[in-house]
Amino acid sequence: MTKTQLIEKLGGELGIPPNKLSDSATLASFTAWDSMGRIAVLAMIDTELGCELPSGALQKCKTVGDLVFLLAGKLES
Repeated sequence: MTKTQLIEKLGGELGIPPNKLSDSATLASFTAWDSMGRIAVLAMIDTELGCELPSGALQKCKTVGDLVFLLAGKLES
């Protein structure tokens, strides 16, 4: 999965147009970034990338860029 595909999937899970998900976009500014939204994103990461994040790792992500950085090792160039 590429970064662009990740952003598209993230947008799909949260109901947010991908063009609103820049690296500097603050996740908490999106209404859908609630407990259920985070669970949906965790499930998408597990399904699409085949990895489970360490406990609390997603909560530490403040921006879309933080999330991309967290998953960088699993993304294609």
